Amino acid sequence: MRNEVNLFVKALLSGNQKEAWNISQMVLKQQGHSLPLYNGLITESMREIGRLWEENEINVADEHLATSTCDFVLSLYHSKRTANLRYMNEQPKAMFLCIEEEQHDIGLKLTSHLFEQKGWKTRLYGA
Repeated sequence: MRNEVNLFVKALLSGNQKEAWNISQMVLKQQGHSLPLYNGLITESMREIGRLWEENEINVADEHLATSTCDFVLSLYHSKRTANLRYMNEQPKAMFLCIEEEQHDIGLKLTSHLFEQKGWKTRLYGA
């Protein structure tokens, strides 16, 4: 998975949505479900982006481009995954939001998506 993470980080930092999407789909095809995609590829890639920013190897604009590219991949995957999902009245519900002044919400989105895949009706308020 390390090679895929490195390729995904490179795609995120260059803002290459198509390449980032293709890498995510390759990982999904290899692993067969969302958890390795979310935990292995996306979480590890965003940790690496954070490390690069903390060590001044990338600037804030680079980090924002990487985050928005990652968010695009997440949104596209989520919309494709839930396109035919039907909600029932009796399903459990969950609400997700960030605490005050927290601006990082990708982990929150990942969690919300996993809940939906398990049959929960979710409301994502974000950052």
